[in-house]
Amino acid sequence: PDRAIGTCNADTDGLECYGCTMPVEITIAPIDPCSDLIEPLAAEARGQGYLFVYRLLDEARSGENTFQKRGDFFCGVFVNELLVGCGGVNLDPYFDTRVGRLRYIYVLRKFRRRGIAASLVRELLRPSKPSFKTVRLRTSDDSADKFYDALGFTRIDDQTATHFIEI
Repeated sequence: PDRAIGTCNADTDGLECYGCTMPVEITIAPIDPCSDLIEPLAAEARGQGYLFVYRLLDEARSGENTFQKRGDFFCGVFVNELLVGCGGVNLDPYFDTRVGRLRYIYVLRKFRRRGIAASLVRELLRPSKPSFKTVRLRTSDDSADKFYDALGFTRIDDQTATHFIEI
């Protein structure tokens, strides 16, 4: 797991800010995509009009997508043991082999613009290298579009994906 120590720079749920001197530990580690820890993320996402985190929970709990196949990887981002984000990589269902798909990337609003999502995506891509040559994703959100561009993904005009990256 990826671990970083920094200092608090915001007043956040579950954390108190002590003049930005409180140590903050950020941990990215594998988690079960069925975990109840994901519920608060799903609720916030739904309030913002995004249903994909609930879709993640539904698919994982039904057994449709449990992130247990070759190349699959799902993890959460914890700040001082509080789950603040999640995401995963699967085999892209639109290709046979060597193409992964970045899925269900979500970070709680209060934790955005701090490099957490970028760290999460990098951590998801790292273990994908042995299984996938390319990783694709689809987003309809302008902010996410700019985010993935900044991470080195290339924008594509495809019915099943908006971005890809060679890994």
